[in-house]
Amino acid sequence: VRGHRQIRQLVCLAVITTACGGETVDGMPENPTIEDVQSLIFDKTCSQSGCHDMTGFGGLSLTDVMTSRDQLIDQLSDNETARNSGLLRVVPGRPDDSFLIRKVTAPTLGEGLPMPIERKLTKPYIDLMRRWVEQGAL
Repeated sequence: VRGHRQIRQLVCLAVITTACGGETVDGMPENPTIEDVQSLIFDKTCSQSGCHDMTGFGGLSLTDVMTSRDQLIDQLSDNETARNSGLLRVVPGRPDDSFLIRKVTAPTLGEGLPMPIERKLTKPYIDLMRRWVEQGAL
């Protein structure tokens, strides 16, 4: 029983202290900017070759801060279901109305697979992205 508890504690510690890319979540910004989201999330998981790079899979390129800002903020998605319902990629101050947040959490029928496909974001990174949108997507 004691061994199982120690293993469970180690697993919990690993889950709490790691996110994507094996980084610790210590020092995660409370007031994230687009620069934070770009360097901590987009650069590491989204803008890789064949995804949202210069080819712009799904009509979206997340290769650098300016491109990401221009293609996310108040922009309609190329996803037909989202577009038909008027869902914008990022609505500053409204994460629940932002397609980006839906895509990294739980897209609905017709909205495609959760992103990123290869390696899902962990809660600290989703929370960071949500805070960024909630605080105005600056």
